[in-house]
Amino acid sequence: MAASKEQLQYIRDYKKEHIERIRLEIPKGKKDLVRETAEKNNVSMNRLIVSALETQYNIDLSKE
Repeated sequence: MAASKEQLQYIRDYKKEHIERIRLEIPKGKKDLVRETAEKNNVSMNRLIVSALETQYNIDLSKE
């Protein structure tokens, strides 16, 4: 079932208010490696990168 216009607007408004975006640059051709790694671990590429940052640098990026 597709989301209604109101639901989509709510999602856009929520993200605008609560989510920050970070642009990530990696060497050409490595995006597929990140995607494959995420798929093997059954997570999104975003979740893979966030988890790596949290683990490697011992920081909490969870929602408040």
